Amino acid sequence: AQRYEVAAIINTHCHPDHCGGNAYFQKKNPELEVYATYSERDFIEDPLLAPRCFCGQAAPFKGLQNKYIAPQKRSHVTNVITPYEDQEIRILDTTFKVITLPGHTPGMVGIITPDNILYSGDALFGENTFKKHAMLFYTDIGNTLASFKKLAGLDVDMCVLYHGGVIHNLAEVSLQHEARILETKTSILTLIQKQSLSIDELTQHVMQMHNIPGSVVSFTLTQTAVRAYVSQLEAEDLVNIIIQDGLLRVVASN
Repeated sequence: AQRYEVAAIINTHCHPDHCGGNAYFQKKNPELEVYATYSERDFIEDPLLAPRCFCGQAAPFKGLQNKYIAPQKRSHVTNVITPYEDQEIRILDTTFKVITLPGHTPGMVGIITPDNILYSGDALFGENTFKKHAMLFYTDIGNTLASFKKLAGLDVDMCVLYHGGVIHNLAEVSLQHEARILETKTSILTLIQKQSLSIDELTQHVMQMHNIPGSVVSFTLTQTAVRAYVSQLEAEDLVNIIIQDGLLRVVASN
């Protein structure tokens, strides 16, 4: 059997299921190069940064200090992919295309290999994940929709989804995801149009609507996605953010 050694790691984004193994490989080879974009780097290197962000920069809840939220060991990003734009990088005389795909995280990228295969990070999800999770995790809805259109127009031979494996119908899956996002945006707007809701109340409605399990992690991730939709609705002048009786509430625009 052939033996292979890891020459370099490209982290598409900072979530621990994509970068949590960095520390293991860098411990085995301290000279190992790790690539990531600028806005993802700090979250990859600091295991407490993501939990703190989810807690508004306060000391993080214990329930958020786990492998589902952030890498558990520090690693070092040796090569920052900057500026954040489509470009090429060379690793051991091999050229890879970097494709910016913001939305799931602010600085996520996809990678197109020399044999024209796209590794798309978590820009898209496979059929099982898509069916299982009605509320897909995206943090910027406008950028997410733009990334879907970009993906639909790429001319690649196949695409590898981290959660879903190999697909050949990239345009079709991208359009499917776009439809889900627009459907979710409409359902959240409908809730707000019925009555003004705090972010917690809106999160509660969404969790109940989709039977999302009750845990600190699932609540936090759902609320983050809900905030992303509210931000997009506000940007489209469909809702307003107000403070009422000491609560931040979302109301439909007149």
